[in-house]
Amino acid sequence: LSERRLNRTVSDFVIREKSYERIKQMLNIKLTDKPQLFKIENTKFSSDEVKQTVNARDLYKFLESKRKFSDWIKDRIKTYGFRKDIDYLDYKTVNMVSGKKGNLKDYFITISMAKELCMVEKNEKGRKARLYFIEVEKKFTKEEGKNMKNQPKSSRTYQAKNARDARNTRD
Repeated sequence: LSERRLNRTVSDFVIREKSYERIKQMLNIKLTDKPQLFKIENTKFSSDEVKQTVNARDLYKFLESKRKFSDWIKDRIKTYGFRKDIDYLDYKTVNMVSGKKGNLKDYFITISMAKELCMVEKNEKGRKARLYFIEVEKKFTKEEGKNMKNQPKSSRTYQAKNARDARNTRD
């Protein structure tokens, strides 16, 4: 290559590299991150506690269950003893699909409930989703630990005691 052509190639590469970085910053993403299987939301429960949740319909679709959604979720809640306002929240929504009239009931389930539902599904998709939720919990716990270090010790002790009490009431 001639020196002129080489310089042009290098400058094109630099411009492309800067554009790539700018796009990455604009989108605020890391391209090395794993794609999200489910949209994780922070949901406020009646106890004023904020928990990470996932929409049960999204999980149901991913798991490819052969049963009707409402039967599937109601059966799982009854069989495994999940509790409203502790393990899940339910909301009635208007059905907007293909002009049908009626209400739908949506469930927002905690990550721990989602893991258990994946486990009892006993298929490859269930295992994949369960591992995903385990990673989400690890990441959340790690971030929560960093936040706890910045708080005064008395506040951390109080929060740790409340977390233990909440776990004990569930069992």
